Amino acid sequence: MDICSDIHGPSLNLAYDGYTYLAKMRERGRAIVISGMDGPLAICTFFLLEHPMQMRQFYNKDIWEVVPDYPDGSILYIDKLLSTTWDLTIRKMVQTELLLKFPAVRAAVWFRPTKTRDRVYTYFRKGE
Repeated sequence: MDICSDIHGPSLNLAYDGYTYLAKMRERGRAIVISGMDGPLAICTFFLLEHPMQMRQFYNKDIWEVVPDYPDGSILYIDKLLSTTWDLTIRKMVQTELLLKFPAVRAAVWFRPTKTRDRVYTYFRKGE
């Protein structure tokens, strides 16, 4: 199933930009889609980094911009995380997929927006 074909809604420009972004990220192998019986449960798009100082270029990019990353990187920068029912089970499914596809990844970083600021979450592999 092509997740990009399931994007619907009244905001066609936003949907088009999001569709184009997701299509590019999937083409580059930088998107994980977790599917359930009724369709997608979660979509995670990300970039790979070699050094934490490289996060700034990804954090400051335009919302739908796809920038070059570092294919041999060991840090996973989560760009978008979409889910209607985010829970521990889905989080573990996303984590398992990411680690299977990118065994060299040692840490993941996610900037979660809130009303007043972004919260930074950093996850390390066990034993790292």
